[in-house]
Amino acid sequence: MGGLPRGLNGYERFFLGGDPPRLIEVEGWRKSDKVLLIAFTKYLERDEVSSLTGETLYVPRADLPPLRSGEYYYSDLEGCAVVDSTSGEELGVVRDVKNWGDYDMLFILSGAKEWLLPVTGEFVDEVDIENERVTVRVPEGLGP
Repeated sequence: MGGLPRGLNGYERFFLGGDPPRLIEVEGWRKSDKVLLIAFTKYLERDEVSSLTGETLYVPRADLPPLRSGEYYYSDLEGCAVVDSTSGEELGVVRDVKNWGDYDMLFILSGAKEWLLPVTGEFVDEVDIENERVTVRVPEGLGP
């Protein structure tokens, strides 16, 4: 399956969002111009597949590559407490993490307010997945 877009190569199954999530298996892959066409074993006809348009595909955690020491997945950060490295004060909770071009961005929920903080050495001192804690330095005017 060489030549597939980065991040999809080698996966043979996905979950579709929903409640409950549905497991779907990959029958095959094909690149067409600038898009990737995926055939799923239970959705082989064009009108069956059209029902999946706009769905988000999730990779089962068991299928993700193993992590090296100090690495984590975005999903591991969701729900972690965000703590100020100077005062020890809890500033909020990580709601999401997204790639923002040159760096990743934490979406932090503090009460009803959401604010953003770049995941760089300048702002993030420590990520402690085991204790569900992200220790940060927040510049004036950027925090909650």
